[in-house]
Amino acid sequence: MARTLTRRKIALLTQRSIPVLPYAYCCIFLVGLYTVYESPSLIWYVLSGLIGSLFIVWLLVVKYKNITFEQVIVFLAPLFFALSGYGFFVLADTILLQAVVSIFVVAGLLVILRSLYFYHHKSKKYQPFSLQTQSQYLNTVTVFFATSVLYSLETFLSISQLLTASIFFVMLIGMYWQLMYLQNLKKSEQIYIVLFVCLLTQYFVAIGFLPFLVYVKGFVYVIGFYVFHELYMTSVRGLWKRDEVMRMVGIALGIIGVVLITTKWF
Repeated sequence: MARTLTRRKIALLTQRSIPVLPYAYCCIFLVGLYTVYESPSLIWYVLSGLIGSLFIVWLLVVKYKNITFEQVIVFLAPLFFALSGYGFFVLADTILLQAVVSIFVVAGLLVILRSLYFYHHKSKKYQPFSLQTQSQYLNTVTVFFATSVLYSLETFLSISQLLTASIFFVMLIGMYWQLMYLQNLKKSEQIYIVLFVCLLTQYFVAIGFLPFLVYVKGFVYVIGFYVFHELYMTSVRGLWKRDEVMRMVGIALGIIGVVLITTKWF
């Protein structure tokens, strides 16, 4: 009898704490970033703690009985976002940039974790396709963070370009595997996605040769990535509109041109 009451109390306490978990994790993430700032030698310990905490929060919010393949796929978005944001914070060279990045990453994690909570616990407040839309936005920002970090590793730590390209390829495969599932794409599209990821990886390697700051390289890459991604999704959906495509490509080329003209060349 006593054990039953104890289990009920624990279950009730867990249930009441679930709405607070997204906020609690964001606080933990901020503490982790501050710890790394003060003690850089703890970088890997903090990283493992933050990823482990994210996994635990996800399990508690989703609940064991509700874990499906789709939920595992959705989890890739905050996971990649947290990893790339953490790496960008560690390699940022100014306190101001670190502060901006930390706020941005924490805000992004809070938004998607709250949507996850609403999806499983407050379905009336959940906006349809919020998780899918937010995952796509997070993935775009993740690409900027990840490319900047990988270019930094090549530049400052002399990491092999083959290794960084392989890491980036694996991350893109995970992202587009997620996209393929959430968009209900046909199995025949799988081979084309692999080829598309190969092209994006080649684009990543090509940008790496530009004599710019790593942040500029990351920005130039993410602009091109966004355009290529939208063109690919437009062709998949069969919604190809020539005027809109030309406008989007023109704006992207204009932005990249301004960046290349105004940035410092080495």
